[in-house]
Amino acid sequence: TLLHLSRAGDDLLQRELAYGIGVEGPTLVRVLDGLERMGLIERRERAGDRRAKTVHLTAAALPRIEFPGLPAAQQWVQPVRAQTLPTVDPGTHTVQIRAELTAGLTHLAPGLYARMWLPVAAGGQASGAPAPLTVLQSAVVRRAELTALYVLDPSGKPILRQVRLGRIEGDKVEVLAGLSAGERVVSDPQAAARVSAPAR
Repeated sequence: TLLHLSRAGDDLLQRELAYGIGVEGPTLVRVLDGLERMGLIERRERAGDRRAKTVHLTAAALPRIEFPGLPAAQQWVQPVRAQTLPTVDPGTHTVQIRAELTAGLTHLAPGLYARMWLPVAAGGQASGAPAPLTVLQSAVVRRAELTALYVLDPSGKPILRQVRLGRIEGDKVEVLAGLSAGERVVSDPQAAARVSAPAR
């Protein structure tokens, strides 16, 4: 449904959306109710016809774009509009998404590496998927090419472990790889470094 909306653009009537994705009206209403609860769509009355409802994607349904090479405060950009192009590559089974950015973003330049993060479901995770692991940003150790956390081993000793990080939300950052649920992370990496340093 979200894919069809992103292809069709704004101001699509519910009945047009039902026809486009090949479902009955009542089935679509249940799907839209769920998407509306997630904050991914909103329904509006069409001017001049209160019975006709149009469906619109919200900002939460738009992808977010990350520029990992920039300072943390400039890494995340919210596009003003995104469009899924109506073609599928038969070899890779992929589609292309075109994102329109706000004018005047002077810190961006052609050739910057970017990642596009797509919304999935309520809480930012797929239905039935485990909750994402997050840690305090202040716990992250960055040394040249290394991104790591101090994790306590079974004896309580801090061990430096390389991790892969995801999106930043406030003072926390998502850990995509290198950490398992239930493992204990040291929140003060400088103190952990002193403890784990070999005695002289």
